[in-house]
Amino acid sequence: MGPLDARGRADALRWMFYQSQHLTDAFSGRVFNMVAKAKLGLPPDHDAIKRSTEAIPGVLAILEGHLAKSRWMMGEEFSLVDCCYLPSLNALAMTHYELKDYPKVSAYPASAGERPSWQAAGVLDFRRDFAIPKP
Repeated sequence: MGPLDARGRADALRWMFYQSQHLTDAFSGRVFNMVAKAKLGLPPDHDAIKRSTEAIPGVLAILEGHLAKSRWMMGEEFSLVDCCYLPSLNALAMTHYELKDYPKVSAYPASAGERPSWQAAGVLDFRRDFAIPKP
């Protein structure tokens, strides 16, 4: 489920820290205000959505460049790092964020969904299970 050598583990940590600090930070304002608040019947903070939406392209560009080199975050093998990224990307999809400029990022969650283990786990389809109306 992940690299065993020290260099590989360090690289995995690097990508997990990137996800937790940069990707989550960029996505959270949009996801929280467009999904969570909508489900709770609370008004969204449009300034937070705007700031989040402006931060997303830079984060996705780095992810797109990385996924252009390999199928999964750590190479050709699915790993724990992928398990960190996929829920965030599914949450972003719930906001109807357009990924047309990021074809590798766009295809990435679908690739995971094709995995028998992913299907057997009964992983939520965020777009189906927590759908919000398109803005």
